[in-house]
Amino acid sequence: MKFRWKLLIILLAISIMPIVGLRTFGIQNVRLMADALISQVKGKQLDDARRRLQLVINEYSNSIHFFNKIYLSLPAKGACIPSPQLFRMNCRAAELMGYPK
Repeated sequence: MKFRWKLLIILLAISIMPIVGLRTFGIQNVRLMADALISQVKGKQLDDARRRLQLVINEYSNSIHFFNKIYLSLPAKGACIPSPQLFRMNCRAAELMGYPK
């Protein structure tokens, strides 16, 4: 074999080994980065869901508090809610909540 061919094979081996090594570690690093990104997205989604659920619970609590304040201010304790369309509740809902007829 001539010297040129031997030199070509040696130089190709020297140049291909780093490419294979970088590709292997690059794929591993991309997978690690993807896993980290997925965990961050899941955490953010859970936090957003908790925040939205807490907002719904707070608004529902405020509406119940408002309903109770209106109900207690009625002259007759057994009266139905004056405007079911306004409060989106009727006499049956008041009974289910434990208020007298």
